[in-house]
Amino acid sequence: MTEPTYSKRVINLFFLIAYLGGITLVLYSAFSHWGYDDPFITYRYAVNLQHGLGFVYNPGERVLSTTTPLFTLLLALLGNLWPDLPHLANLLGAFSLALGGLFLWDLAQTWKKPLVGWCGLLLYPTFPLLIRTLGSETLLYLAFCLGTFAFYARQRYPLTAVCVALAVLTRPDGILVAFILAAHFLWIRRPIPWLALALFLGLTLPWFAFAWGYFGSPLPATLAVKQHQGAMAISQRFAPGLLTILKAFITWPYLLEAGLAAAGVLFMIRRAHQWALFLAWIMLYFMAYSALGVSRYFWYYAPLVPGFIVLLGLGISWIKKMFVSSRIISFCNIIPVTLLLLLVPAQGYSLWQLRQRPDNRLVIYETVANGCGIILPHTPV
Repeated sequence: MTEPTYSKRVINLFFLIAYLGGITLVLYSAFSHWGYDDPFITYRYAVNLQHGLGFVYNPGERVLSTTTPLFTLLLALLGNLWPDLPHLANLLGAFSLALGGLFLWDLAQTWKKPLVGWCGLLLYPTFPLLIRTLGSETLLYLAFCLGTFAFYARQRYPLTAVCVALAVLTRPDGILVAFILAAHFLWIRRPIPWLALALFLGLTLPWFAFAWGYFGSPLPATLAVKQHQGAMAISQRFAPGLLTILKAFITWPYLLEAGLAAAGVLFMIRRAHQWALFLAWIMLYFMAYSALGVSRYFWYYAPLVPGFIVLLGLGISWIKKMFVSSRIISFCNIIPVTLLLLLVPAQGYSLWQLRQRPDNRLVIYETVANGCGIILPHTPV
């Protein structure tokens, strides 16, 4: 009886390593040159920290202008091994995309919706809006958020606490995940997991105490800047900006995905209630950023993508369920496979098009980041 279990574990481990390695290698090879302006702020913080100049953008000025302390520390540490921070950040982003896909797969297995898992594996890492954020902390943040839900669904609360704490340290938005899951936990009235609570507080409170003493506030100064930008006549706030972002996706594969996602909403309401917990996070995120009134930046919309992928998978599950209910068994598996075979290469083609349009202003970003005399090696193509 132990041999099949052992064999299954070996196969699962092989699959995990092959998927993580394969997706990371392919995405990094294709987009190692990628970059945009915002992450260079974090790169300069990391370089200054690495050279003993403090957690600062300008030496001697204690101003918190990066939203991602954990990503900054990670780059500073790994930068001793690979000083090319832009390429290092892209590699971490590619790995985070693969890890996020695996977490979606695991969550779908726990909640018994395997087609959601396949969408997570195949369509999440290849979604263009996510790829555009390579180089920033966004993808690592999303991986931690997805890991939080995956561990929570399995009732592994200490790991849940570690993941959500790391999400909060990667981006303050992670507190929304903690709020949603804490509210759900209290609603179902389970005994309080004191170890998980201690882990969460033990990981997060030191940073907030340090930030309060070092910077005078744990809130980044850039928040007020983005809010003022949103109020400018030439700018656009987060909520209406979503329509602008969506205009880039008015092509047949994404319109098909949108139709399937709409069907997924109905399927969730009728037969997949547990996914409402996951979608509550996405809705709360959208409402929070809309209330903040920040300016429209494309990377702010990346956390909406996991919710879209989940609804897409639920929509495909609904189509399969219809064929089963109609007793057309021969087509119940062909249709989902056909849809995935259409959508995966379609998204791949979108990535190929995206790859042809790198940001030609990378040299300018490097010049600004290198203002303190520290070189950030990067070779745009």
